[in-house]
Amino acid sequence: MPPVNRRTAHWTEADLPELQQARYLWENDEPAKALEFFERAAKRHPRNLMALLDAARALGNAHRLPEASALLTRASRVLEKSPQGLERLGQSYRMAYMPDLAAECFAKAVQHPECLESVIELTIYHERRHQLDRAESVLAPALARHPDVAPLKLLHARLQYRRGEWETAKSLYAAVSEDGQAHPYHRAQAYYELANLADKEEDYRGAYQYALYAKDQLRPIAKGLDGQNALWRERHKTLVRALSPELVSSWQSEVQATDKTPVFLTGCPRSGTTLLERVLGAHPQIQSFDELDIFPRFLCGAYFKDAAPDCTGEEALESCPERRLSELRASYWSLFGNHQKLGHETQVLLDKNPSASGSVPVFLKLFPHAKVLFATRDPRDISVSCFLRFLPMNAVSVSFLDAARTVDYVNAELSMGADLRDRMPAEQAVEVRYESVIDDLEGTSKNALNAMQLDWSHEVAAYRELNSPTYLEVTQPIHRKSAERWKNYAFAFESHWDEMSDLLGRLDYA
Repeated sequence: MPPVNRRTAHWTEADLPELQQARYLWENDEPAKALEFFERAAKRHPRNLMALLDAARALGNAHRLPEASALLTRASRVLEKSPQGLERLGQSYRMAYMPDLAAECFAKAVQHPECLESVIELTIYHERRHQLDRAESVLAPALARHPDVAPLKLLHARLQYRRGEWETAKSLYAAVSEDGQAHPYHRAQAYYELANLADKEEDYRGAYQYALYAKDQLRPIAKGLDGQNALWRERHKTLVRALSPELVSSWQSEVQATDKTPVFLTGCPRSGTTLLERVLGAHPQIQSFDELDIFPRFLCGAYFKDAAPDCTGEEALESCPERRLSELRASYWSLFGNHQKLGHETQVLLDKNPSASGSVPVFLKLFPHAKVLFATRDPRDISVSCFLRFLPMNAVSVSFLDAARTVDYVNAELSMGADLRDRMPAEQAVEVRYESVIDDLEGTSKNALNAMQLDWSHEVAAYRELNSPTYLEVTQPIHRKSAERWKNYAFAFESHWDEMSDLLGRLDYA
C-alpha cells in the first residue's frame, strides 16, 4: 500500500449547494450576495478544491486580491503537483487579476504536451507585452503538434501580423474562418481580422462583408444578452435626468475635498478612451487604471442595496445611507490599492470605464468634487469602428451585430454623455475630443491636465516610451487615418445617419 501524502490526503472536489447558489447569483448580476456564498463555501470546506478555486476567482474578480491570493496559495498545495493542476491554478490567478503569477504557472504547465490552454494563455501574455520572440517560442512546439487547432492558428496569425507579414496572416485567418469544425467564436475572430486587413488595404466593401460573416457566427452566442442593455439604459436615464449643478453643489457641502481625488474617464467604446488613458497616465502625478469595474459593477450595486425596485431618479440617488457612503468611498480606494499601491506623488487616480456614463451621477454622489472626462469622437466614426471590431460578446457589444443597432447604441450613449455634461457643474465636466488629441496632443493634454489642476509634463508627450500598453493601436504614432473613416463606409451606413442628425449638430460634427 503506497504511503499517504498528508499534504494532499482528504482533498475533495465535490460541487456544493453554496457554490451552485453563488454561481446563480453571480450570473444574474448580484455579485455581493454571490460572494457571501462563495466565501461561506471556502470557509466551511477548506479542503475542497472547487470551493477554493471558485471563491478565489470570484474574490479576485471583485478586486479583493489578498483574500483571493490566500485561497489560491492553499489550493496550490495540491494543484502544483501536476501540469493540469498548474494550468487550473494559472487560470485562476489570471481571472483574479494576478497575471504574473498566472504566467509562472503556465510556464511550468506548457512542458506537458496536452496543456494547450497554458500555451494559449502564455502566448497571449507575452504578445500583449510585445515580447514577440518569447510568444513564438511558446507557441511553435504546440502548433507543430497540433497544426489544426483554431486558437493556436489564430495566435500564429496574430504574431505574423505583428511582424508585418500580412499575407501570411491573411492566409491563416482565412483558413480558420473557413474551418467548419472550429468554434463559431474563433471563426468570428478570424473574420473580424480579415475585415481589419481589408480595411487597411482600402477594400472597404470587402471589410464590411467580412464583418457581416463574423456577426453571423456570433448571433447564436449572443442570445439572452439583448434585453440587458435596454434595461440598464432606462435605469441610467432616470439618474441622469435627476442630476443638476445645484444637486452636486449640495453634495459638495456634505463632503470635504481631499488632496487625492479620483477622475472618472468614460465615453462610448472606440471613442478614444484607451488613447487618452495612456497619454494622461504617463503624467508622474496620475495613476491610471484601465477598465477595472470596481465602481460601475461592484460599488454601484452596493450603493442601491436598500433602494426599492421601483425607486428611480433623485429618490434612488438619495437612497444610500451616509454610513454606507463612507464605507463605499473607503472601499474604492482600498480595492484600487489592491492592484497597485498609490504612490506618494499621486494626486489623481484616473479610473477609465467606457460605456459607464449612466453611473456618473452615483460617482458624483460618492465623490462630489471629482472631475469627469468625457472622451468624444465623431459618432459616425465610432459606429463604423464598433461595427468592424471584434469585441467580447456582452450586453454592450451585442448591440453591434448589425448597422442599425450599432448606430442606435452610439446615438443613445453619446446623447446620455451630452445630457450629463449639461447637467453637471461646468468646471467638473471635461470633454476631450479624439480628433483634437491626434491633431494637437500637447495642447489637448494641457487642457485636460489644467482641469485636473496639474501642470504639463514632457513625459505625457513621450507616453509610448513610458507605458507598456496592452493595445497595439495606441503604441503606434498618432495619425489621422481613423478620422473621417465613416466616409469609406457610406454605402452601408448612410441610410442610418439621419438618426444621428440631432446628435451630430449638438456635438458640432454636422
